[in-house]
Amino acid sequence: MIFLKNKMFKFSSIIKVLILMNCCLGVSQTTTLNYIGRNEEKVLLSYNLIEFNDDTVILDKTNKSLTIDCSEFSVFSSNDIARKTIIFSQCHDTIDFFINQKNRISYSSSNNKYRKSESEYINECFDKFGPNETINERKMLNSILKKSFSLDENYTNELAFLELSYQNNLLSEPFYKYYKNVYWSLSILSKLEKNIIDVKLLDEIKKSFSNSEYLLKIYEYRRLVTFYNDFLLKKKSITNQDIDNQNIIDYLLYSEIKNTFHQYSKEKATEQQIDLFRQKCKNLNFIKEIEENLLIENNQLTMSEIISQHKGKVILLDFWASWCKPCIEEFPYQEKLIKKYPEISFVFISIDKSQSAWEKAINRNLKNINREKHYLLKKSLTDTILKNINLSTIPRYVLIDKYGNIVNNDLPRPSDKEIEKILKLYQN
Repeated sequence: MIFLKNKMFKFSSIIKVLILMNCCLGVSQTTTLNYIGRNEEKVLLSYNLIEFNDDTVILDKTNKSLTIDCSEFSVFSSNDIARKTIIFSQCHDTIDFFINQKNRISYSSSNNKYRKSESEYINECFDKFGPNETINERKMLNSILKKSFSLDENYTNELAFLELSYQNNLLSEPFYKYYKNVYWSLSILSKLEKNIIDVKLLDEIKKSFSNSEYLLKIYEYRRLVTFYNDFLLKKKSITNQDIDNQNIIDYLLYSEIKNTFHQYSKEKATEQQIDLFRQKCKNLNFIKEIEENLLIENNQLTMSEIISQHKGKVILLDFWASWCKPCIEEFPYQEKLIKKYPEISFVFISIDKSQSAWEKAINRNLKNINREKHYLLKKSLTDTILKNINLSTIPRYVLIDKYGNIVNNDLPRPSDKEIEKILKLYQN
């Protein structure tokens, strides 16, 4: 359900998906990340572009660089729970980063003097106060990591340290503005999570809508907007608050449908959702992405259809998804096998629900693989091959002989040397 001015539309509950990177809605320029570490560690970073879905990349000694589009600022987030810190960058920045002795990300930029001191600020904040999370989430992390992260819902010490660092000319103005709004969003969200009616708090959120074009670029604020909308659904009779800001309406309509494309969603977008989105959403980027994803059925194939396109060849099936970290980690090893065994047809089959997420993951992680070797899987109750594979987890690797028979239902991963012993049996 989403509240619009003077009218209430019912939807299924919004699925809250953590989005770990922020970028502005328009795209025109670039920012570049370079991994300059010397160890063997892989660094998994999350980010997104126009869409608010999760997008990931692994940077290490073999895959050292990433360039993405942006038009104002970008925020990359580490997926490692022990170093849940960020990299803040602006357009035209070239960021060099590595993992320091404290197992934190340290970064700098040759074309922006503030990036190094901002990196030091981020790591000091993590050590002093904890990650940028709500109080409830910090409590959970305290339990998991055996830490004592700050539990002040006003983020008083964090804000004081931010002000001091800014006054000492250690932080750029865009960074300072971003972080101040992050702390404000987390503070309001932490208070709202108590599920207590506070009219002043709700009014403060509504007043923020006047700056929504900027604020919606910030992940923590998007979380706040989603929670606020859900809060209104539960407390409508008491609060009597509606949402009348077009940017906020656009985002809520978009995310309601977008979340049905997420891997954990068991629901499909309803005709009512789609119709209302088409009627009320004004954001052209959102409209373009949703319409493309609604056409996904036309690009999906069954296992039988995929295998028939490679008939007469030994086939190695790689089942993966854009959100699967272990899958992405295996790609560099898979590319080495492709070069070593050219007589085998390596086929990449994604179980993604989002076509845009699938295509972006290919462009970021598998850009050297022939585009004709990539497919979106269409699950069918009559697909006997898929039934025999019994796909329940990914990554999964399956070997098919040149007659179309499954000869190995669960190959070792490409990083496992044992896989080559099997593949050598099928060399011509």
